[in-house]
Amino acid sequence: MYLMCLVSYITDNDLYGLKLVSVLFDYLASIAVFLIVYQLTGNVRKSILGMAALLLSPTVILDSAYWCQCDIIYTSFLLFALYFFFKGSSRWCLIFVGISFAFKLQAVFLLPFLVIMWLKGKTIRLRDFVWIPVIYVLSALPAWMMGRDFKELMLVYFDQTNTYPWGTLEYPNIYALLGEAMPDMRHADEVSGAGSFMAIILLGCIAYYLYTRKVELTGELIVTLALLTVAAAVYFLPHMHDRYGFLIDLLAIIYGVLHVKKLPVTCGFMVISILIFMPYLIAVLLVPLQYISIAMLGLIVYVGMDFYRQVRKNTILQ
Repeated sequence: MYLMCLVSYITDNDLYGLKLVSVLFDYLASIAVFLIVYQLTGNVRKSILGMAALLLSPTVILDSAYWCQCDIIYTSFLLFALYFFFKGSSRWCLIFVGISFAFKLQAVFLLPFLVIMWLKGKTIRLRDFVWIPVIYVLSALPAWMMGRDFKELMLVYFDQTNTYPWGTLEYPNIYALLGEAMPDMRHADEVSGAGSFMAIILLGCIAYYLYTRKVELTGELIVTLALLTVAAAVYFLPHMHDRYGFLIDLLAIIYGVLHVKKLPVTCGFMVISILIFMPYLIAVLLVPLQYISIAMLGLIVYVGMDFYRQVRKNTILQ
């Protein structure tokens, strides 16, 4: 809201002004990808490839320059958080997560990964999680000083979670297999509760598996874990919107660039995003949502199997 207000003051064309904000963050996100890949590989060519892949990604172009959405903003900060994670800075990693969270609730999709890294003693320190609520409160102070109720500001995200009762809002998650709209809303709360527990249990199993293994946490393995946990969270949690998989696409770019043979997986995630964007952009659903949901599950299973193979490969024998 602050950025929208600022744009309204500096340009007469609010639409292009808002699009330019998102496009600016497209470039910032590409810089973050460059830094991450270079930090992990030391290879300039691969780093430039990652940078170019993000800027030329159909998902990024459609979401920002064409659709004028803001998903690249919060995800840019999450990418910089990952960069500082790989740099070994817990504080700056969580600070950038906090900034991302102040922009959008969906920043929490990265939290399971961060918790697992804390459990493994990799970079993340428990006390640094306090930066997330601290930055959120600081970000709300200007609005509070301009007259908005402080309690309302603190509860914005809690109120948002009750906005959509459906299991999916055109996102190809597991609830799409139950029907795109779930017309019988009498069981929406039960499905939502069960789905949330299912997602927590699944992510908990991933965390437990890695926690009990003595394994060398390579950069490729960590990126694979981040992609797996974010994709699993979005797929199994209820109330997912069509653009909530945007972070998955960006992580998939890094995943593919680190090992070029996995670029088809990156393309698969992007094709899914393009297909679910179409009903909003051209009013046509090219493929039934249930079929896209099955394809999405297939990609997640592949990444999960790759994660399992990497853990086995990097297990330290005692």
